Amino acid sequence: MRDIELAMDALQGEDAPTALFGSVLPKDEAVVARSNLSELAEQARRGVKETFGVHIEPDANGMVKLDQVIKQMWQEGWTPEGGDPNLFVSDFGVLLADALLAIDGTAPVFRSSCNLNHFSVWLTKRGIEYFPFHKTLKCLSRSEGESLAQLYRDARR
Repeated sequence: MRDIELAMDALQGEDAPTALFGSVLPKDEAVVARSNLSELAEQARRGVKETFGVHIEPDANGMVKLDQVIKQMWQEGWTPEGGDPNLFVSDFGVLLADALLAIDGTAPVFRSSCNLNHFSVWLTKRGIEYFPFHKTLKCLSRSEGESLAQLYRDARR
């Protein structure tokens, strides 16, 4: 998932989640995947607390804190070329996904039971699909102009 130009934050104007990144998992597989996603979010929450000393709740304040963690990484010399963005995309992306799924009227969209790169969150009433792992990759690949909190605020509107 290093191709930043293919990483999009959201798609809108459709009646259902896009098939651009593959078929949606059947409901029974998606239920298991959702449970696994929740477990990953708790693990990531503990990891961020241990590594950065910040507790990330699945809400607007938590996303602001996560943006601050990423800003701190950039200030301390983070570069996507010098590090492995995927190490952080997984943890930060699952925390954003968990926060988005806490918003009423959202549904998880799993396209794989083991790869979350193209996982999305569907806002059923608005017909908007958000890609939390794509957005997280962009935040870790560009030092300016990207915000997890802004995507979360947009979803909450």
